[in-house]
Amino acid sequence: MPEHIERAAAVKIVLRQRKPTNSVAQNRMLSIIQHDLLTMCATDVAPVVHGLWMPIRESEMTGWDPAVAGRDPIGGYICSACKVEAVYDCNDEFVLSKYCPNCGAKMDNE
Repeated sequence: MPEHIERAAAVKIVLRQRKPTNSVAQNRMLSIIQHDLLTMCATDVAPVVHGLWMPIRESEMTGWDPAVAGRDPIGGYICSACKVEAVYDCNDEFVLSKYCPNCGAKMDNE
């Protein structure tokens, strides 16, 4: 998995290494590194949103009193990040995928 760094922070670190006591070759190499960092292609990255599939009881969905029926089964699952219900498959079962299809949150129970 690739790692990402902030360009400005990397350039700042390189610039801190430039000193009058360095040789001309050392400072020239630091200038080349700085130039390479500034001209390198950037990638578009976003922070990872973590979530989990939270079970929702039927009484929460319908508002009926579970004491009347004597039970309160799980009626669905929602994403903890966006609160949108999980999708159904063709057999009317919930698809609890590793990512929320609505917001893209990574479902790793964190």
